[in-house]
Order: sequence, then C-alpha cells, then structure tokens
Amino acid sequence: MSLQFYFGPSGAGKSRMLYEEITRRALQNPKQNFLVIVPDQFTMQTQKDLVLLSDRGGILNIDVLSFGRLGHRILEEVGGREIPVLDDTGKSLVLQKVAAGLKEELPTLGQMFIGARGGSLGETSCLALLIGFAYLLWRRVISWHTPAAFIGTVLVCTALLGRQPLYQVMAGGLFLGAIFMATDYATSPVGPAAQVVYGVGCGALTVALRYTGLFPEGVTYAILIMNAAAWLLDRYLVPTRYGAGKEGAK
Repeated sequence: MSLQFYFGPSGAGKSRMLYEEITRRALQNPKQNFLVIVPDQFTMQTQKDLVLLSDRGGILNIDVLSFGRLGHRILEEVGGREIPVLDDTGKSLVLQKVAAGLKEELPTLGQMFIGARGGSLGETSCLALLIGFAYLLWRRVISWHTPAAFIGTVLVCTALLGRQPLYQVMAGGLFLGAIFMATDYATSPVGPAAQVVYGVGCGALTVALRYTGLFPEGVTYAILIMNAAAWLLDRYLVPTRYGAGKEGAK
C-alpha cells in the first residue's frame, strides 16, 4: 500500500476520515492487524472513536499505541525485554555525571546575574530585570507583593529540598515571570494580601512543576494556573475597612 497524507486545517475532519478508512480496512481484512500510533494523551480517545465508528461496535484487529508502547511492543516481540535498562535513579546518576563533566562550561552565579549566558531574549540578565522592577516600583506601576512572594517562595522551597536556591532563582524565566507576567493587571489579584498568596502559589507550583513535570521550566504554567484563582483570592482576601459597616465595606 502506498503512503498517504491527509492535509487540511484544524477541524476539517482529517482524523475522522483516517479512522473511517482504518475501520473499513479492518473489517475487510479481519486476519490482518492494524496499528494506530498517536501521542500518549490521545490513546484512550482514539480507541473510543474507532469503536464508535465500527459497524460491529468493537475493534479486534486494531491496536492503538503511543510511541512508548510501540517501543515496548517491539522489545517484547524481539526478546529485548531481557536487556537491562536504566531506571529513573540510573538516569539521574548519568545526568549528574554528564553535568559534572561540563561543570567548567556552565555559567556561574555571577554570570547568571549580569546576563553573561545563553537563554531566551529578556530573561538572561537578572540585574537588568531587577532594574526594571525598581523602575516599575518607583513609577508605582506595580507593587512588590507578588514578585517578592513569588521569588521568595522558590528560594525557600528549593533550599528545603536541598537544592541550590540561588541557581534555581536566577535560572530560567523566574525573574521575568515574577516581575512582568505575574503582575499583569487583567489576570492578577488586586488586594495586597491576595497578591502575596498569589505569589506564594506561583512559587510553590513553579518548584513542583520543575521537579515533577515533563518540562524543565514551570513558571508560565504556574502563573496560568494561579490566574484561574485570582478572582477567588480577591473575593476572600479583601482588606478590612475599619469604621465602615458591613454594607459600607462592600
């Protein structure tokens, strides 16, 4: 069978057309096995779609696999499962060994602070970002509550985990996110207490995502998650107005 491509914009029906073709061929060739390779997060949904499209209400000769499961399937059939593989601890040790060998090439804390390192535009120089932070405070564009709580939480959490706190604070886009992204008017809380809690949440989520997530950086995702709770923080952490009644406080 020749190689076929399905082109079209999102929502044009490419996946449905492909699934219909696969289920039709599977019914015509019941003794032949078909493999559908999809990302890990779409295996269950793809299986459901194929079952619903099948005239028999089920699929027996169609296997929906992710790339990881495909690798395991191949190893099982060729006997490669007997080959010892590294577990997570072994991978961590290998990475530490490689990093130790490149220690002289890694930037120092001083280089990270002034920006003498590689990285995305706008996040390499902590000094320049702090100057911008001081300017925004002087002009009263933002307050210090969210950035200070954000950076301070990352500093404390990484220290408690036995990591290098200064390296974790100055690495990645933490300063950029804490100063310029987490303080956005439209998506951040208004009250000082709410801003502190918002910053602490962003910092804690950043540390959690950095050490448990699939991506090395968690600043953006942490801010997006806390953005969803900004209205709730403003609702329950409203500053008390002394001398005003309950109706006046509203």
